[in-house]
Amino acid sequence: MADLQGLFNLFEQHANPDLAYKMAKYMGFNFEFFGIQKPLRQKLQKQFWQNHGYPQINELNDTILELWNHPKREPQYTALDLLDKFKTKLPQDFITTVEKLITTKPWWDTVDLLAAKIVFNLFEKYPELEQKYFDKWLNSNNLWLQRTTLIYQLKRKDSVNYKNLEKAIEQLKNSQEFFIQKAIGWALREISKFNPQYVTNYVENHDLPALSRREALRYLNRKKN
Repeated sequence: MADLQGLFNLFEQHANPDLAYKMAKYMGFNFEFFGIQKPLRQKLQKQFWQNHGYPQINELNDTILELWNHPKREPQYTALDLLDKFKTKLPQDFITTVEKLITTKPWWDTVDLLAAKIVFNLFEKYPELEQKYFDKWLNSNNLWLQRTTLIYQLKRKDSVNYKNLEKAIEQLKNSQEFFIQKAIGWALREISKFNPQYVTNYVENHDLPALSRREALRYLNRKKN
């Protein structure tokens, strides 16, 4: 396993305090940043992996957790890029690591990618995981796990599990959490792109928060104009 301190040193060498402040402000000062924007960060990552090699699959868990545990935010983005590269090769038990990532240093910038890419691919590869973790997360009372139950199907298109989606919406629609209300609308909006009648009917026949309704119909309303 490569010594990640070399990557952290690269980030430190290219740190930009002004950008770090702006990035932290954008994220509500929930995290500290080196101040490295995505194009440069990915260039530095590529340089590091070319010099040291990507981790083996049996090293991936430790590598991801070391990146996640770094006090600055950019290493968590590096972890997401690394997971995206390995997403179709992840073993079944990696779902426990993903669950930990969703609930550790959680915010939309990490959770949404974990849900829509990593959770989605694990559930596609190992269908037996889906219902177990869907039910567990929906009933967890954890905001970010519950958001995941709403948005992990964003890329499914015509193979959406409507039963799970509707179950999540009905259970969570009375939540006052912005990130839940927004996710309900986002999930429905994606479906409206290929099944508009379903979304129109669902919104008309269910009592949804105003934010969820607005987000759900945004694509369809835009098409009308």
